[in-house]
Amino acid sequence: SSRVPLDLGCHSVKKVQTLKKMSEGDQMPIIQEECRKSFCMKWQAEYDACVARVEADTTGKGACQGQLFDLVKCIDACAAKKVFKTLK
Repeated sequence: SSRVPLDLGCHSVKKVQTLKKMSEGDQMPIIQEECRKSFCMKWQAEYDACVARVEADTTGKGACQGQLFDLVKCIDACAAKKVFKTLK
């Protein structure tokens, strides 16, 4: 199924391994993914439910910007606390 673009939506181990490889030295993508999977699960569930509703809607109306903004805000707040601990 097609998803509303959000580069944080994959739950696979391969995605995390790819993020780790891509971000050698930059821990932010890894920290964001960890925050999304743990601290921000409520917002991720709300976003996923919205995406499912929009995909099922045949009128072409509906969007998930509000849910996306809530999810990104949660991820940013969580990651901000952790990222500074990784800086040298």
